[in-house]
Amino acid sequence: MNKNHVKINKKWNVLVLILCIILLNIVPNDEKNHDDIHTLQTPIASTAYYVNITLSDAQDVYVRGDFAYIAIGLDGLAIVNISDPTNLGVPVYKLASGDAQGVYVEGNYVYIAAGNTFFFAIDISDPTNPGIPVYGSPITHGNSVFVSGSYAYVADSISGLAIIDISIPSTPGAMIYAPSWTGDAYDVYIRGDYAYLATSTSGLAIIDISDPTNPGAPVFAPNWSGQAMDVFVSGDYAYIANNPLGLSIINVSDPTNPGVPIHKDTGGNGWGVYVVGDYAYLADFPGGLVIVDISDPTNPGTPIIEDRDDGGPYNIFVKGDYAYIPTPNVGLVIVHAREMFGPIITDTPSDLIVDFGYTGKNISWTATDRDPSNYSVELVGTGIVAGPTPWTNGTEITFNIPDGLLPGDRVFKITFTDIYDNTLSDSVTMTVRDTMDPIITSTPPDFTVVVGYSEANISWTATDHTPDTYTVSLEGSGVVATATAWSSGTEITYDIPIGLAVGIYNYTINITDDFNNYITDTVTMTVVAASAAIPYGNFYLLFLFGAIISLLVIQKRRKNMSIK
Repeated sequence: MNKNHVKINKKWNVLVLILCIILLNIVPNDEKNHDDIHTLQTPIASTAYYVNITLSDAQDVYVRGDFAYIAIGLDGLAIVNISDPTNLGVPVYKLASGDAQGVYVEGNYVYIAAGNTFFFAIDISDPTNPGIPVYGSPITHGNSVFVSGSYAYVADSISGLAIIDISIPSTPGAMIYAPSWTGDAYDVYIRGDYAYLATSTSGLAIIDISDPTNPGAPVFAPNWSGQAMDVFVSGDYAYIANNPLGLSIINVSDPTNPGVPIHKDTGGNGWGVYVVGDYAYLADFPGGLVIVDISDPTNPGTPIIEDRDDGGPYNIFVKGDYAYIPTPNVGLVIVHAREMFGPIITDTPSDLIVDFGYTGKNISWTATDRDPSNYSVELVGTGIVAGPTPWTNGTEITFNIPDGLLPGDRVFKITFTDIYDNTLSDSVTMTVRDTMDPIITSTPPDFTVVVGYSEANISWTATDHTPDTYTVSLEGSGVVATATAWSSGTEITYDIPIGLAVGIYNYTINITDDFNNYITDTVTMTVVAASAAIPYGNFYLLFLFGAIISLLVIQKRRKNMSIK
């Protein structure tokens, strides 16, 4: 189907018919067992390579060996050597009748579902020189094809599931249709004795094909929402590209009684889906490649999204490190998907609390990545304190914390980097706890003032590694100076209110630190009446009187000595 047709149908809200051209044609089991790839929290733009299809739009792709086989609508088939994605070959075209929508490779043949025309096969024993198309029976509207054993299974958007005997590939047999079909069929996946179909608004349909010549009636998964555009079965689950909900996952451990869908929003409209290991790859319209961690299918992970401006993906095929995405405007886009995955921290340390004076403390992390590069440790607010240092996939990394750090909180942040500059960080807070009370280094003495005094104050000096606040209380009255910050080694002064009456006043200071350690000190101020004090003039008179008495005594002693 050409690009203009796709746009027209979208405008008329029959996207369900158009999306059939992007249905994913699933590979046999030997094509699916690729290496596991690790996830990344923050995706980056990955490298992409392009195959320009000069004829019709690229609709679907199947990769086997060194070649990509592309269904290109009204112009049949394109074959591209993709052995070196950095130096892609020139497409080899094989024109055919019909509207090539879905493609599947088995043995020496490529099988194509050709829209509302024919099902046909092409000999590709020499991919650089494909044979003449061999046509089977007409089909009403073939969207995708899956080959299993001696049969090809075609998702037909009008008639449902069509089954063709291809035991002799050069002479495809007549169509056999599953009974009791209503609705659309956009994609088909075969596993064991069952065919799994993406059926637009009807969701997932499962058909017993234990006897391909006599298929059973469809069983539909319950509580479906959205449009099922593509399907891939792995383990006990069917993964469905859902327009507009993204990814839907259904438990099919009992194909006769499928479970209720679990939906995962991918930020776009799911058009194609492919599963490798613990990851589901989606062609997410209008322009994205999305990867979802499905290691727990009941709780899929946060999507890794790479938005691309490639004209909208129609489908997706994943092999090795690459995702192959047919698009209407660009042709075939080959994305180095491995670049979208980065480090996973599999073992993270907890925050820790140590007492001041600690020794021999460390923090350890373990991370995984297929392409590790370096790590560094940063003391937040200070800078890098370790690294950059090479790290190894799955090997514990230990940072030895310097001894003697003063009380307080410190945040150590490790950052793992891979060769594609993907990064992942983790932070650990270490609290050095102060167990010592503040020390008062300068304390005022008790003192006395006369009633009517004009000024009086008390000053203390204290030290601590983590000073917090102080308060001053007056015995019998309560707090007279509310909590106030203080600094180690800086004098604290409390100004006593003027006008206090005669009496005794006990002022107590409470000095605390950040760890609730504290020290107190009490100073007594006595206010006395003016009569209780001897005026200066009276002191003078007493001195003078004493002096006179002393002189008289001396003079009398001299007289007595003279008489003798």
